[in-house]
Amino acid sequence: MRGLIEKKNDTFASEKFGRKMGAQWRELHWNGLMTQRKLNHLLMRPDEISKYATGFINRQLVETRQVIKLVEELISSEYPAASIVAVKANLTHQFRQTFNFPKLREVNDYHHAFDASLTAFIGTYLLKQYPKLERFFVYGKFAKQPVNLTRFNVIRKLAVAEEPIANIETGEILWDKTVDIKYFEKLYNYKRLLVTHEVRENYGAMFDQTIFKATDSRKRLIQKKKGFATETYGGYTGRTLAYLTIVKVVTNKDTQYQVVGIPTTMVTQIQQLEASGLTSKQAVTKAIGAMINENNKKLQSYEVLLPKVRFEQVVRDEVKGHIHRFALGTDTYYHNIQELYLPLTIQRAFLGKRNDTDIQTEQNLLTVFETTLAQVNRYFPLYEMNKFKQILNSAQEKFAALPTKNKMVKNKFVIGKDGVLNNLFIGLHANASFGNLKVLGAKTSFEQLQVPGGLKLTDQAEIIYQSPTGLFERKVALKDL
Repeated sequence: MRGLIEKKNDTFASEKFGRKMGAQWRELHWNGLMTQRKLNHLLMRPDEISKYATGFINRQLVETRQVIKLVEELISSEYPAASIVAVKANLTHQFRQTFNFPKLREVNDYHHAFDASLTAFIGTYLLKQYPKLERFFVYGKFAKQPVNLTRFNVIRKLAVAEEPIANIETGEILWDKTVDIKYFEKLYNYKRLLVTHEVRENYGAMFDQTIFKATDSRKRLIQKKKGFATETYGGYTGRTLAYLTIVKVVTNKDTQYQVVGIPTTMVTQIQQLEASGLTSKQAVTKAIGAMINENNKKLQSYEVLLPKVRFEQVVRDEVKGHIHRFALGTDTYYHNIQELYLPLTIQRAFLGKRNDTDIQTEQNLLTVFETTLAQVNRYFPLYEMNKFKQILNSAQEKFAALPTKNKMVKNKFVIGKDGVLNNLFIGLHANASFGNLKVLGAKTSFEQLQVPGGLKLTDQAEIIYQSPTGLFERKVALKDL
């Protein structure tokens, strides 16, 4: 049966199998083993498809999600003369599968840019190749138009085209498989794309919601209510932060640029101080005085340089002897923003997919590990923390000894090379996700880039404010504040 389906391609079932199977299909329907709709589709002839075209095309082309419709409306109001084509995600997915462009979300965020380029290409192709079908994919084109459709499989047509596909009326080349696939391979292999992350504040819960007993050994319980001593009534723990501030702290020992978390419980106090006439810097300076004195022995003076720094703020500074960009995750966590680059050939090797045949091999996975390790050694200085780099470089023999794939052995889960690589990608991703590499010797979650004593910047640090697109940046050096 599978062989018959593979030979079918875009040929109608009635053309290929109707003469031999038609009677059996009708008998199945008569006995209630096949729906009328299924029978109609199997017996449909090419000259009959036009009357069923609306539903068929809708399933392939029409994007129905409300968020997409909202974006269409916004763009249409701003650019009323433009043709806005909404391309369904399944078309870009089918393109990737057909031409073997893997989508590994764990590796990096570049897949968003590649999907955008595919969407632009497919949208333009649809608009120029099928002008009579505009009403199905162009926003605002709702007028009834006659449809004469005998074959419709956009990506399949691109795949089987041996000659360039041109617009009948203008002669414009819309698809040249050899040229265009090389172009998309070039896009896929770009080593650096602009990636930005939203900076944010937190105004949710003031602390973790679990109430701990008074006898709990945890440090610094927070009162449930004013006047409810934690020694008697217990309390909350895990005070949450609203945002960060950068403070220049001078002690008898040295001068530090500390990243200090502003607790959510302190926000109202700061707002009241600002309402009384103080500037933001003065209000924060007054509010955090007790906290700074408590955390710094032999304090001489302190100065608030930046009163409000949002989470995920990009900073360029020296970490572990290297000048590097990173994001401020909290007052104790760095977040990596370096994107891992793996060439198309390596990503294909990891998935091991060729023409729907799984050929993921041990050698492939060893190559992927070695390539990833080379990237880490050269471009990820943050991973000197917790000896992550050292662990990875000394774990090649451990990795080689693992089974190729994850498997169950005597009801116990055994992680394989592909599972370890997936966790490695997650840990290297430019976000806050952790990977599990305990099998290679990592004692803490991979990418847990934590400094328990608090993050401290150097006087060479630069705060980098980025536009949403990443095309524009403004740098502020701490030493100039």
